[in-house]
Amino acid sequence: MKSHSWFQRVLRFFVAACLVGAAAGISAAQAPSSRNLAPPLAERAAAFWEELARHYPFTALTVTATRTVQVEPTLAVVNAAVDAIAERAAEAESQVRQRIEALSALLEERGAALTVGHFTIYPRWEYRGERAVQSGFEARRQIAVSLEEVDRVGEIVQLLLDAGVNEIHGISYGLKDESEARRAAIEQALSDAREQAEAAAAAVGKRVGSIQSIALEHQVNAYYGGPLTWDGSGSMAPSPATVQANVVVEYLLVPGGGE
Repeated sequence: MKSHSWFQRVLRFFVAACLVGAAAGISAAQAPSSRNLAPPLAERAAAFWEELARHYPFTALTVTATRTVQVEPTLAVVNAAVDAIAERAAEAESQVRQRIEALSALLEERGAALTVGHFTIYPRWEYRGERAVQSGFEARRQIAVSLEEVDRVGEIVQLLLDAGVNEIHGISYGLKDESEARRAAIEQALSDAREQAEAAAAAVGKRVGSIQSIALEHQVNAYYGGPLTWDGSGSMAPSPATVQANVVVEYLLVPGGGE
């Protein structure tokens, strides 16, 4: 938490601007020289400011708060890759494409969705003695399999392995709709910020006034947190998804806290 007097600086500028504007309206006969006006104006602005600050000592207070809400995940994503080896590059790419099409249809029957990602193809080399000889091409396509029934992840992983997918890169969990958990985390963070502000205000004999600004950010984290068996009937138990909200709130502190 930190306090500063930005309101005072703005008010000082405003008062000075008003005084300069008023002076500009004085005729040349009334004020023959702008040089003669400058010192009185500066003195009047300083005196007005001192009087205002003495009776209305406003202070800004910035508070940071973080709160997290844990909920069960409603979405699982299995990241994997499908590859194939052939003598020609076009044949390797065709095999990968056909395997993905077959996988997509099979996964759709099980209530899962497949999306394709990055594709690579490169020549394969074999060493015969001290000489490297090209032995064909290898093609690989990254895939992501998403499933809303997170307790069936083990079944989907086993299905991929049975279909010949031998690269499982990882499994992540998240929320299909994070709005409710995000709202709860934000409300808790704002409540905590208000409590901090009230405690700080009371400590310096003031009370919390209006909110001047709010900065907000949030994130969702979920990790694998349980055992996985590969017999098709096992289960993978993820840890709860954690929705975190961070807020930075600026309040105006005003007199009235028992000074």
